[in-house]
Amino acid sequence: MPVKNKVFCIYPRKTDATSWYRGAGVMGELVREGIEISDDVQVSWAELVAKDAVFFQRPFIESHRKVVNIIKANNKPVIVDYDDLLMEVPKSNNFHKVYEKHNYEKHFKDILNIADGVILSTQYMKDYLIKEGIVKHNNIRVIRNCFNDYTFEFKKNFSNFNKIVLWRGTATHEVDFEEYQEAVKRIIEDNNDFTFVFFGYLPHFLKDYQNIIYIKQTDIIIYMHKIRMLQPSIVFTPLKDIPFNRSKSNIAKIEATASGAVALSMAFDEWVWNEDDRYYFNETSFETKMNDVIERVRNKDKTIEDEYNFNYQYIKDNLLLSNVNIERKKFIQEVIDGYTPVKNLTF
Repeated sequence: MPVKNKVFCIYPRKTDATSWYRGAGVMGELVREGIEISDDVQVSWAELVAKDAVFFQRPFIESHRKVVNIIKANNKPVIVDYDDLLMEVPKSNNFHKVYEKHNYEKHFKDILNIADGVILSTQYMKDYLIKEGIVKHNNIRVIRNCFNDYTFEFKKNFSNFNKIVLWRGTATHEVDFEEYQEAVKRIIEDNNDFTFVFFGYLPHFLKDYQNIIYIKQTDIIIYMHKIRMLQPSIVFTPLKDIPFNRSKSNIAKIEATASGAVALSMAFDEWVWNEDDRYYFNETSFETKMNDVIERVRNKDKTIEDEYNFNYQYIKDNLLLSNVNIERKKFIQEVIDGYTPVKNLTF
């Protein structure tokens, strides 16, 4: 019987949504693929001595860098995972001050280059890091975000043209709305037969509208159940066209499909799954595209259901965790097999 690899996992924020898609939510499922998992935030030789590798989700501050040094001193390969382009966090982002305070750029670079394996959520991020010379080795793998079909059954949930439009996200997207504020207000005013649901954050300029429902941010599992029961017809994701956003993954589109909706999004590489550009916009075309999709939902146009079915099949063929985790397991094995012990380490 083959011996299972033993992986020690570190998740700085174990229960948040990022961990669901990139950390505890995916690594815990690797037990099903033949890997033994243990996790903690305290790292010492006692925890590492019997492990084959360490997985560290999103390390970027000095204390994380010191943990990576401890791992390397114990001659264990470390695999890091990132879902955001931390080099390009805009100053307007609520977390920029936190990152800046901790000198995240220096530690992010250092960790990337001492890590034995790097997992990223998008090809754009990989290309950017290589082009800018931020990573100096080739042991990088793009493993996309997926629908967790271990926890949830992936079955069709088409909205049946419900007059519900959903935006989902947090206050970190406040600045993204700046480009779209007037257009969003006009869309809501001109389509008062639709209900616009804002899940996780409500922009200040929308507080007085009668056809808006605000739902507070909640646990990721409860959230997934709620949007599925909500069954919106449209999920829209307005973003500024900057490198930080272009590196973002496809989570909004996965969640849109799970909820029963078609996704209206920026035409970023990770988001474009087919050539029907009626569902992709930029800052200037947003209002026109949004009104077109709303009108087709209102008229129960078959093209809406066709788009939903296409996205559903795309996820089923490419983005189910039970399939993609095989790739994650394979990469971990490659890192373990190719590891060269450290002889001299600078702390």
